Amino acid sequence: MNIIEAISKRIKYYLDLKGWSVYKLSRETRISPNGIQVILQNETHNIKLTTVLLIAHAFDVSLSEFLDGEDFLYDNLNINF
Repeated sequence: MNIIEAISKRIKYYLDLKGWSVYKLSRETRISPNGIQVILQNETHNIKLTTVLLIAHAFDVSLSEFLDGEDFLYDNLNINF
């Protein structure tokens, strides 16, 4: 799994947990619904840390909590430069 896939999976987890739609997350973060969909569909190769921070804040979790878990362990990520 790459980092975008891991972030997408985490966003989907919190959307389900909170019962939110992409549009609700968009309103909370001021990221366009299309921008969020691009992340969710793994159609981007990059994501800014500030974007992840905005999303974590919207879900009312810290950045470290958002990025905590097996999916984000270095050995579980395919990191290609």
